[in-house]
Amino acid sequence: MDQLIFNAADHTYWLGGKPIPNVTRILAPLVDYSMVRPEVLELARQKGQAVHAMADLWAKNDLAEDKLPEWMKPVLAEWLKFVDDTGLKVVASEKKVYHPIYGYAGAFDARATMRAMPGHGMLDLKRSFMAGNVTGLQTAAYAEAENAEGYTRDTRVRWRAALKLREDGPYRLEIFDDANDFSVFLAALKHYTTGQTLDEWKRKNK
Repeated sequence: MDQLIFNAADHTYWLGGKPIPNVTRILAPLVDYSMVRPEVLELARQKGQAVHAMADLWAKNDLAEDKLPEWMKPVLAEWLKFVDDTGLKVVASEKKVYHPIYGYAGAFDARATMRAMPGHGMLDLKRSFMAGNVTGLQTAAYAEAENAEGYTRDTRVRWRAALKLREDGPYRLEIFDDANDFSVFLAALKHYTTGQTLDEWKRKNK
């Protein structure tokens, strides 16, 4: 079986020598960042990568807390508070997935358990919720690809959420439970591969 390959330089996925659509690019037309200055977006991207790396290293018991820059220390404090408040346990972190039926790829932030939620879930880390309901589509895509690997009833992904983590405020958790999210993602995938429009969904989610 061909191995999924990720090229970090241009953030592309490859399988059997062919490029694979990835979740981020599939959903990109649904998020409008045009009102944000490029330098602000770039700083947000860099900080977002740092927060993801922090959570990943923490999950793998490899985080050197004393090496964190000052701005990240409040972020870590909120992360640890979230862990304590919810009993979060990370089962898999920064895992690359591929859906064998629908042919898309991506990397999710964490598959985890929490006290108040049933079974395993998909947790996405965000510095802002500007993407809105698009994050629901994103987590649905990751959950379906992860479940396609054939997990048992007890270990398959059953819930989806996004956690907002910033250095200037408390954490915020948002749950996504719209059963239509994956169907809309598939429409976005079809748009990505064939050019069909997503105007109806965009109108409903302004």
